[in-house]
Amino acid sequence: MIAPAPPQVDALEQRDAWRSIWQALTNDALAASLCAVLLLAGIASLALPQAPAAGAADPVAYSQWQAAARSQAGPVYALLETLGLFDLAQTLWVRILMWALAGVLVARLLDRVIRLASARRPDDRLQDETRLRVTEQAASLPELAAMLRKRRYRVTAPPPGAMHEWIRADRAPWAELASVTLHLGLLLALAGAVVNSLFGWSVSRLPIVMSQPLQLPGGSIAERVELVTVSRPDTRAMIRFGATGEPVTLTQGASAPAPAMPGNLLSCCLSLQLTELTAEYQVAARGADGTPLTITLSSYAMPAAEALLTFRPGETERAFAVGDARVGVIVSSRGDGDRARVFTIPAGQVLTDTIIQPRLTISDAASGAITLEFEARDGAVIAARYQPGAPLLWVGAALALAGLAGALFYPAQYVMIRRHDAWTEFYASGRGTRELVRAISRPPAS
Repeated sequence: MIAPAPPQVDALEQRDAWRSIWQALTNDALAASLCAVLLLAGIASLALPQAPAAGAADPVAYSQWQAAARSQAGPVYALLETLGLFDLAQTLWVRILMWALAGVLVARLLDRVIRLASARRPDDRLQDETRLRVTEQAASLPELAAMLRKRRYRVTAPPPGAMHEWIRADRAPWAELASVTLHLGLLLALAGAVVNSLFGWSVSRLPIVMSQPLQLPGGSIAERVELVTVSRPDTRAMIRFGATGEPVTLTQGASAPAPAMPGNLLSCCLSLQLTELTAEYQVAARGADGTPLTITLSSYAMPAAEALLTFRPGETERAFAVGDARVGVIVSSRGDGDRARVFTIPAGQVLTDTIIQPRLTISDAASGAITLEFEARDGAVIAARYQPGAPLLWVGAALALAGLAGALFYPAQYVMIRRHDAWTEFYASGRGTRELVRAISRPPAS
């Protein structure tokens, strides 16, 4: 027979406003929701092309990113951009959620530590245990204690002669330690994500040419990378990190971490990816007296004494103009040999169409003889990514998974059983305690 219990002064279940706020803050659903949203945001940052760190300050990189983002997102590009999914590291709502999750995790961790410290308290005070059942047909407290010990619960009872009859059962300390491990791991992983968002960077396109070291955004991590060799049949390139670092061989499409650099523990957080191999020509022009002439690659580029022609996979022609000599040059990449076709501007009269040589002299240019200089070079396009919070993130993720496995298979449970005259009250908290109370509160077999 089950009867309603009379009101208890210490049955604090729904009466303390501050406790209700604390329970809402440390609620499982709130923590799980924040983790799920941020995990989805992290997946989106890997699946969607992220805006370059320099933004529109680098118009070439920005336009390339925008074209890739529009192509991948299609009709939902505007919506994704409004949500900030193309620049998640700098999106305000993501940062707000990260700090909110940090606060919730700290509160939950504190709650677990307090529970662990007070698990052996020598009285029958309640914390968050809820009254689940009151019956006058339950077994005696010693019998209930024996049932709980058989189920591998740690049981605490009052000393002989105590005024109140009660027993407490819990799974401390191992269940609480699993939960503490879970929350510590989540905090470490979150700290790593925050460090990445504040100090990390990612560049999706960095052209690099043989014998011309490339400066990276994280100059203190690796001052430069240098293209050492290119193997086109194998689509591989060997790249050196730093001025004296060991070279690393990259296969097209694959990434590799930077080798450890003396005095820099975070050098492992820098990685490069080889995206494509290119063919290059470094070109220059000189007048009859050897004076350098300016070269212009396009109407958007400033004239310069030298220029670099880059042939990406599938590209067969590049052009430039020698403004001082009023001639244009079309360089063609062909299987039977690269050719240069030189013509006058604006008439378009072809002056020569010949196989490219290191030095090509054009004697009948409008302003006199000019010499074109071609230096063939190997090139590549790489992507660079620096994530200084990666060690924290991966260690935290491993701890969180271990703690989650422990919490799922061995959840923290607290049971308080009180005896008042003929009535036995069952209070409990934790996942699965309703089934436990239902099982042990059955009337004993006659």
